[in-house]
Amino acid sequence: IQCRIYHAGVAGNAVSGGGDVHCAHASPEGGDVCVNIPGESCVEPYNITSLPYTADGTTDGKLSDSASQCVDSATGAASGDEVHAYTAAADGLLIVTLSPEGSYDPILYVNTGCGDGAACLAHADAIGDGKSERLILGATKGTTYNVVVDGWADSNPTLSAGSYSLEVKQATLDCE
Repeated sequence: IQCRIYHAGVAGNAVSGGGDVHCAHASPEGGDVCVNIPGESCVEPYNITSLPYTADGTTDGKLSDSASQCVDSATGAASGDEVHAYTAAADGLLIVTLSPEGSYDPILYVNTGCGDGAACLAHADAIGDGKSERLILGATKGTTYNVVVDGWADSNPTLSAGSYSLEVKQATLDCE
């Protein structure tokens, strides 16, 4: 069997997700109004609508509400995180690259599902401050993948939160 890899899609932008409202933040006006916080959790992720996808973001000031089987309390479960969700348009390989700014020490993981029941599919944690993370995993058409940008050192704000650049691509396989 001979296979060729093709990069699918065109450039896309991060957009606010639809659906449920994540109520971890109260409205600045007060009262019982919830504020829609895009990217704050898998309930309200940044939706990746096309590939390749690039986004700049920050985990500064974000909640730690996307813990899964990928992280534990010693390696980021209490650090702020952001979620970008992609529903695969085709079978192939999902290629995710996370580049931090400064000394931010990120953890990158991909899961399906949401909350405590989220299944960890892949996890990357390069040892050292400011090092990039990269994951390559198999993707199945129609499956939604939550790409989570998290921080490593819960007790050190310089390492546990920061700015980043995220790139997501998919390579489809054409086998003969």
